[in-house]
Amino acid sequence: MTAPVSLRRTQARTVGFTEEARYQATSDEKDGDLTDASWKKAWTYHLVGGVLTPLGGGTIGDPVQRGVDVITTAWLQDKTNEINDTAQADHKETYGARIQQLREVGQD
Repeated sequence: MTAPVSLRRTQARTVGFTEEARYQATSDEKDGDLTDASWKKAWTYHLVGGVLTPLGGGTIGDPVQRGVDVITTAWLQDKTNEINDTAQADHKETYGARIQQLREVGQD
């Protein structure tokens, strides 16, 4: 037997509401991870730069520091891609589960 349309709509809205809350929470987690990675890049750059830049009166240290900047920027880009890929995979997996739930609600 199929549930009345009003009940199915209420169930679908509930699933949608909880999914939006979950999405917001995981987006906050992703944003936190991105912020953490950015801070790690900045601290690494500045800590290493504080040691290296004065070398040779700056003539040796400055070019080395630029190399550190390139390395830490590449690391940050890789980390950002990893965080975004993980979040996207999670959202896709959950989306599939929610679609299945809505199909089941429609069959109740």
